[in-house]
Amino acid sequence: MNAFEIVGGIVLAITCIIIVLVVMMQESKSDGMGAVTGADSAMNYGKNRAKTKEMLLNKVTKGAAVVFFAISLAVCIISVYVK
Repeated sequence: MNAFEIVGGIVLAITCIIIVLVVMMQESKSDGMGAVTGADSAMNYGKNRAKTKEMLLNKVTKGAAVVFFAISLAVCIISVYVK
């Protein structure tokens, strides 16, 4: 096991934690019981602020997923060809 695999594993673990936390911070897209009771979701105050927060969380999630994929691929390729 070389240094790149160790560093890659640490970066993967950190990226996994970031992805889990960011996904847990996002709001649900489903209406849940509000659809059954007829509650209107447009009555929420600060709806525009929530949209910008959701957009930021979506960008962070996508970025972390790209980093996770790239590091995973790089570690696999390096571990196969470098012995």
